[in-house]
Amino acid sequence: MLPSFVQMTCHETTSGAAFYTAKDLAMAAKADYGLMLWDCASTGTLSNVLELLAQDKKSAVYINRDKDFVIVKQHSDLLRLVSLMSDGAKKTAERKIGLSKKLSILANEQFGLAL
Repeated sequence: MLPSFVQMTCHETTSGAAFYTAKDLAMAAKADYGLMLWDCASTGTLSNVLELLAQDKKSAVYINRDKDFVIVKQHSDLLRLVSLMSDGAKKTAERKIGLSKKLSILANEQFGLAL
């Protein structure tokens, strides 16, 4: 089956980070799986992987510098992906998307624990 394409519309005043967040959430909701190219720093790409995993969807993440894929199916795969980030990139992800909180929530969901 060929992939389908969905046209998204958003409020005229939506731009910048708000636009990309809305677009990414809509894409994650519609997607069966994710395919991303990642520089081991982009919080937008990492956020997409987190969102898909929260919806029990897999991602294939191509790591530019390694010329290899990381397949993210569960929390441990996500931790492997995060381990590829520099300390500076992790700090940025913490500030921008609350990385450690999201990782904790996903870990608890996968082990069936309620927070």
